Amino acid sequence: LIRSGLQTIDAQAKLAQSLATTTASVQVLARAADLSGNSFRELEAGSARLTRRLSLFAANGSGPAADAIRLPLDQRIARVTEAIRQNAAASEQAALFSQLFGDRAFVAFQRLDTAQLRQANDELRRFGVLVSDADADRIEETNDAISRLGLIWRGLSNQLAVAAAPALQSAAEGLARL
Repeated sequence: LIRSGLQTIDAQAKLAQSLATTTASVQVLARAADLSGNSFRELEAGSARLTRRLSLFAANGSGPAADAIRLPLDQRIARVTEAIRQNAAASEQAALFSQLFGDRAFVAFQRLDTAQLRQANDELRRFGVLVSDADADRIEETNDAISRLGLIWRGLSNQLAVAAAPALQSAAEGLARL
């Protein structure tokens, strides 16, 4: 249970870093995916595309894209999707979702709404699921230490195998001669 939690939070923290957001924001998005019936992988891919698009639009450092890129991912998505719904005609919304989130992920983002993001955030806070970035950093360090332990055991196993190989070979050859 602990190992699974460590791995999940480690993966969420690494994703958060690549999307310029917080670990808690990635956790909210994962829960919102569940609530909206979406695949988290679709939301992850669309979020990466949105982050790239907003970064390009925000290159001059000002304007709505620059304001949005500074927000945590869940808030960034809420602001963008709400702006599309409020300002674009229904016939144009699918095209805008596709341009910002990608051709494969746009349907997932059309199904995701701010109420689901709010509900996800509320539930995760209420149940103590959200992890701070500082805690996520400690978990990443712990996972790295556990990984090193695995290397130590693998190294020991390899050394024992090398040391035992001649004796095992001799025993196998002796049995084969009999």
